[in-house]
Amino acid sequence: MRRHALVLAIILGASLMAYRSVGAAASRDRCLTASSNGGSPNVFIFQDVAPLALNQAVALRGIYFFSTRKPTPLHGSAVLNSDGKVRIGIVVHSSAYIQNDFTITGAVSTAFAGTVAYDNDGDFLPNNGTLVFEAADCSAIAIP
Repeated sequence: MRRHALVLAIILGASLMAYRSVGAAASRDRCLTASSNGGSPNVFIFQDVAPLALNQAVALRGIYFFSTRKPTPLHGSAVLNSDGKVRIGIVVHSSAYIQNDFTITGAVSTAFAGTVAYDNDGDFLPNNGTLVFEAADCSAIAIP
C-alpha cells in the first residue's frame, strides 16, 4: 500500500510540473499599434498574456508609449466570449508624461485587433474617441 501511495505521489507531482510548464510556455507577449491621426503610432505591449479560454478572465499588464518614447504602465483584463470576441478593459497610467491617464474598452478579435473606445477626460465614459488596434510583431518594436 505504501508503494502505491508513493507511485501515486510521483505521478501527481510529475503531472503538476508538466501542467505548469505547459501553462508557462503558452503565455506570450502581444503587441498592438494604433495610429493617431497620422502621427506617431500608439504602442501597447501586453506582457506574458495567458492563453484565452472561454468565459475566463485573463490579466493584462504591460507598457504603453507613443511619440514621447517614454514607457508608462498599463493594466487590465480580457475575456473571451462565446461569440468569439474578446472583451477588454485597460487603464493606461500615462500622467507622468502627458496630461492624464486614460481607459480603453472594446470588443476585439482573439489577436486583440479591432476598434476600441477610450476615455481621457476622467468621467469613465468611453466617448472621447476610438483607436484601431492592429496586431504587431513584438520583435519589430524597439522599447525605448
